[in-house]
Amino acid sequence: MGLGGYKEFVHKPKLVKRVIAKSPALFHWIFNTRGKATVINVEIHGKIINYLDDSKGKVMSFATSATEFEDHLYLGNLNTSFIGKLRSQKAKK
Repeated sequence: MGLGGYKEFVHKPKLVKRVIAKSPALFHWIFNTRGKATVINVEIHGKIINYLDDSKGKVMSFATSATEFEDHLYLGNLNTSFIGKLRSQKAKK
């Protein structure tokens, strides 16, 4: 089962966020997301500009947020606001 329609369920209620933040293993068990991380950069009209995929979770898993600032991409999750920093593809041009 993918996240699909569960995104609204996970991100709206504050109580759900707190419970999942305390136990990411519970989130993985419920939604079967163990060992995966995907970040998609989408332009304002919906066109995919770039994406990063760690489908086996070798570099990081359970990434729930991404913020691009200057020439880096900062990744975070529900447990911590920072889990990784990557050089943005746009900066390499």
